[in-house]
Amino acid sequence: MFLSSLIASLYICNILFAFITNGTVPIYYEITVEGVYPVAEGIVTGVLSWLNAFTGIIFLLVMMKPNIGKYKPVARGVRGCDAPPQICQKVHFLSQSGPKMGFYEGG
Repeated sequence: MFLSSLIASLYICNILFAFITNGTVPIYYEITVEGVYPVAEGIVTGVLSWLNAFTGIIFLLVMMKPNIGKYKPVARGVRGCDAPPQICQKVHFLSQSGPKMGFYEGG
């Protein structure tokens, strides 16, 4: 029940965000064209379109890098905490005794 409502709200938020964001693009183009008035409109929109495509390609190429965004553990003190042991033990106890969300059973 919880997971299905979470997925539905995720889809709704994504659709609304895309609708609102894509609706503002022509406004940004118009503001930019008016801001650089002596330059021809076709040149400005061409450069903006090229920069948009170039940035999208860069983001896609970065995401193709293997293991990007993977968690890499770092050597730390007691139980992954750099604070004094008393504080680390409290943090570890609170993380173990806290409420579970129901969809993640990891430790």
